[in-house]
Amino acid sequence: MRRVYIDWLRGFAVLTMVEWHVLDSWSVRAGRESFAWTIIQLVGGFAAPLFLFLAGVAVPFAIQSKVRRGAGIHIEDAAWSVQKRGW
Repeated sequence: MRRVYIDWLRGFAVLTMVEWHVLDSWSVRAGRESFAWTIIQLVGGFAAPLFLFLAGVAVPFAIQSKVRRGAGIHIEDAAWSVQKRGW
């Protein structure tokens, strides 16, 4: 079962990452001295940790999905296969 809120968070993380990289590379030095730039930096700094958080959230879902789909597969085997994929 898809979790829509995770997809929305992924979309937010992607948009935040793109926004930050574009603004960081295309802004003039004088524009970086405003309060708005501080807010943009703050929001842009959430993208990478959000990606890492969502990767961690996806692990138990992947393990449970393997257990549910596999005939007779144990949770330890499913966890091992997800761990190997992560490496």
